[in-house]
Amino acid sequence: AIVSAYERGKPEEVLARIESPVLVLWGSANRALDAGVADQFAAMLTNSTVVEKSLVVGAGHWPHVETPARSVRFVEDFLERHYSGTLP
Repeated sequence: AIVSAYERGKPEEVLARIESPVLVLWGSANRALDAGVADQFAAMLTNSTVVEKSLVVGAGHWPHVETPARSVRFVEDFLERHYSGTLP
């Protein structure tokens, strides 16, 4: 399902369409794409209202799957800062 949902094309065009706050969550042990790619992705989010990057130490390419308890803390903190009081 993840692969079929992937939108091929130029990442700068796809990422530039995002206008909401974005958390780029990256695993420090990602062997497929190093942390510099996270910076490149963040730079392509040109229309996002907020762009934050968090590095999950010891996680690889899928930090949310490999280290869910640690990863969710970054997500919870992000949501608290940017969406607190806006959700029902």
